[in-house]
Amino acid sequence: MGLQEVRSAAQALPEGLREHVERVVKEVRRLAPSREIDPERAELAAWGHDIARALPDDGLLGKARSYCLAIDPVEAAAPVLLHGPVGAAILAREFGVDDEEVLEAVRLHTTGGPAMSPLAQIVFVADKIEPGKVRADPNLGAVRALIQDSLEAAILEYLTQQMLLAARQGWPLHPSAVAARNYLLLKG
Repeated sequence: MGLQEVRSAAQALPEGLREHVERVVKEVRRLAPSREIDPERAELAAWGHDIARALPDDGLLGKARSYCLAIDPVEAAAPVLLHGPVGAAILAREFGVDDEEVLEAVRLHTTGGPAMSPLAQIVFVADKIEPGKVRADPNLGAVRALIQDSLEAAILEYLTQQMLLAARQGWPLHPSAVAARNYLLLKG
């Protein structure tokens, strides 16, 4: 199975989520060519990135356990953070996707991670700066503005914004997001 099957599954998601995925696909199509990323692989990751997003918390936890995925305490407290890793496992096990970079892009699209591949960076950023999210959170305009210069600068800006928000709200920080931000800061 491949792109068409994943696209069909994504198009069966609830309306608002499906529309978000479609906007992410458009962003990926816009970003991938200038970064010499295979458009079909980029689209596969974009169509599949939220394949598990509609699952309820107990469904995400159950799927994570059934796929023997490690569940971080932050994820246990906020299971929505598992939709990337669970989505990657679904793509691999139920759709036969075996492209490690596509799976990485889906797995890390929510939290990020250190040393992400260019494909993972594009899906991460596209998920954050699609027009629906920027309308909902105008601060994401600063992330969007950095994309043409540097995906890594855009990712760093997004992670910094999220960490400041988490500090204000008293939310725990996901270790992968912290590791991604530290990696980018140290890379310099």
